[in-house]
Amino acid sequence: MTCAEVSRLKRSYDRNLGWCRFWLGISLAVATLTFTFAMDRVFDPLFDSSTEGPAPAVNGPSNADRGEQANLVGLIGIAVICILVFVGGICLFLSIYFRVLYRRDDRALAAMRASQ
Repeated sequence: MTCAEVSRLKRSYDRNLGWCRFWLGISLAVATLTFTFAMDRVFDPLFDSSTEGPAPAVNGPSNADRGEQANLVGLIGIAVICILVFVGGICLFLSIYFRVLYRRDDRALAAMRASQ
């Protein structure tokens, strides 16, 4: 094996390891954001912090309009959670992909060292 090929494999090894760690970190950050957002949407309505209740609206929307707005907010929240789960999955897939490349280069480098 030539020195140039060993250097190329070493650079590829380091680059793939860096990308694997980067995408794993991003996927963990997205997972944390998803969990935080989901818990805020699930448990925030259960704990009303105001002791006086909702303030009466003078010329606010009717009860039917409030119900439609609540349904829309619920659907938007579900859509955001689904998008965050999808993005987290893509980031995790990229991390796994670069780990496979990293392991491949590791095996190639180990084979070169064993043959020398």
